[in-house]
Amino acid sequence: ANSPKCNSFFERYHLKLVQELFAVLTDTFHKPNFKLHAMTLQRLIMIAESPHLTVQLWSSASSPLNAQQQKHRFSSNSEFLHHYMILL
Repeated sequence: ANSPKCNSFFERYHLKLVQELFAVLTDTFHKPNFKLHAMTLQRLIMIAESPHLTVQLWSSASSPLNAQQQKHRFSSNSEFLHHYMILL
């Protein structure tokens, strides 16, 4: 649903959740829950690709992109998220 509360939540936490999931997925200590974490990451990617998420994730204060990368014009949250995940 396209609601201000959902947009606010994902604007604030989406990138942090993706970052933390990557950390967990690459840590062998969490191997037993790999499938669950991979499915959660997949869901976060689907949310970023959804037209219902109307905030721009790259303008988020939690974005760790440097100044040069911030100048890049992203056409969608999906494009930004793919770029972001490559840098993790």
